[in-house]
Amino acid sequence: MAKKAQKQGLQVNLYPTSKYKLSDNGQGVAYDVTAGGKSTGLVYTINKDNTVNIYQNVKEGKLSHKLATISKQDMASYVNRQGQAKLVGDLAKNAQVIDKQSGSQSSSTSSSTTTGHQYGRQGVVTVPAEMQGTWYSSDYGSNSKITFGKNTILGEDGQQYHLYKQDPNFLAGDTPSTSVQNATRYWSSAHFVDVHGLHFLNIRGWCQTAGDGSSYAIHTETVNGKQVKVLVVAEGAEYWTSGVYYQNPQLAKQQADKKFDDLHYMEDDN
Repeated sequence: MAKKAQKQGLQVNLYPTSKYKLSDNGQGVAYDVTAGGKSTGLVYTINKDNTVNIYQNVKEGKLSHKLATISKQDMASYVNRQGQAKLVGDLAKNAQVIDKQSGSQSSSTSSSTTTGHQYGRQGVVTVPAEMQGTWYSSDYGSNSKITFGKNTILGEDGQQYHLYKQDPNFLAGDTPSTSVQNATRYWSSAHFVDVHGLHFLNIRGWCQTAGDGSSYAIHTETVNGKQVKVLVVAEGAEYWTSGVYYQNPQLAKQQADKKFDDLHYMEDDN
């Protein structure tokens, strides 16, 4: 399917699971994975714990038993072991999701905003080159890391999210339906903002209607007498610094809970 989708485009059609006879309906949405819209019976459902039930040779009216149930983390690990991360990223970046649950068969082309994408997606956001890579922090007693790709962020949950520019009108109406939330669960809204002398990349959940998301900026600090590039993470409406990340875990541990005079912390406003 991946090889076909490289040539014809990856398209995922969303149906109610009642369309099929599946041994595990998950949360009620059947994802029919196709190359160019032509179904070959590769279908999956998603459970509440985010594990995925995979089916093959699915046909209407015929009982289908799952081929496997697997976590997304295990999927990602397998893809990385096989050296296929770029292939998967390229397929996902240009994938179309078409919601056919209501029978309207509205597609990402017919319901586009300006660029032919459904659900308010207006193009890929590129992470600055100096921000790409893995960053480490030991602030506040915990070891954590964040990894940026060219157009992605890999969070603490081990899940990779794709970064897109969002149509400002997408969240202006009613709360997105469950099917839309499921279809966009691995998308993040991203944009740049300049504040406190830093150039931040602000990232929010695609269907997030409250909160300010998390913001990331590259900055230079003096550490052990040397100029070191760091990743500043900020939260809240005032872009308060919530953590500083470094390019290696040893330095992160050495600098745990270190606060810098030129960064803006919440206590600075008290």
